[in-house]
Amino acid sequence: MAFWIPAFVISALAVLALLAARGRNVSGNAHLAVYKQQLADITRDVERGVLADAEADAQRNEISRRMLDAAQSVSTGVSQVPKWVPLVSALAVPIMAGVMYLQIGHPRFPDFPQSLRLANAEANNDLAAMGLKLERQVAKNPDDAVAWEFIVSVQSALGQHAKSADALRNLIRLKGPDAEKFASIAEALSLANGGTMSDEAAAAAEEAFKLDPRNPKARFLQGLNLSQSGKLEEAKTAFENLLLDSPDDAPWRGLVEQQLAQLNVKTANPEAQQQMIRGMVDGLAAKLAENPDDLEGWLRLIRARTVLQEDALVELNKARTQFAGKAEALAAIDGLARELKLK
Repeated sequence: MAFWIPAFVISALAVLALLAARGRNVSGNAHLAVYKQQLADITRDVERGVLADAEADAQRNEISRRMLDAAQSVSTGVSQVPKWVPLVSALAVPIMAGVMYLQIGHPRFPDFPQSLRLANAEANNDLAAMGLKLERQVAKNPDDAVAWEFIVSVQSALGQHAKSADALRNLIRLKGPDAEKFASIAEALSLANGGTMSDEAAAAAEEAFKLDPRNPKARFLQGLNLSQSGKLEEAKTAFENLLLDSPDDAPWRGLVEQQLAQLNVKTANPEAQQQMIRGMVDGLAAKLAENPDDLEGWLRLIRARTVLQEDALVELNKARTQFAGKAEALAAIDGLARELKLK
């Protein structure tokens, strides 16, 4: 015990020293990391065909503006949070950790061995340990079909889609080919590639379609591949036929309808595109009438009205009225107004 108390005190002092040197920049850097992730998510959504280009551009502009604000905050060292907040938080962490460790910790015990973690994987719902345990099992017995089936489920839940696709290939090796497995391989490879259909994913979807031309997953992925390849009219036909053959309560109908809506915008003539975009903008305005506290929605609407060369000042003034007295929201609105040269 004599060792642990001074170790705890030294840890607290070390955290304080780090905060004194870098405390002002932590918040800004964290925001920058979040914004970069949001930009990456937008790119993936566009590639997957679940986000229209116009909407994606509007979101990127807004996130870029916020990134600039965060970057300026980092460079100037300005922090919106009072200095005492991170200091108190930093002290609270080692204090709470020390108290909890003295209550339930065991300083003389060795590190928790991997073998024990693997033995308790199922009881602790430890997916990562389950995955490792299953990988070791099939390494010893590569013909264990049940283990490969579990690997598909576990690796999918962990977001390890490439491993899930490999497990599906082994199931095909052991149980023979079928449309659902090939379609699931195509889906897993697409997810592993950020939502983009690779040549390998497209080939798997084609193989699934050959085995069962009515398989909905294979048909959807074929349509997605056509869309991403620039074959928009062929993609529309594929999605329209899938929609016609799908029951009213089919869980994939929403995704198919979303793909069709985006394709209709992309393939329409300029005048029709303008009308569709205006309809989407008017729909956003209707949603804001029901939920006026959606700041992001107001920012998108103001920007969209400007793009359509419509009177964005009306929406700008409505937003300012809605968020009167809320400094952070007004700052975002005023920042967008300056960017769009609105008064």
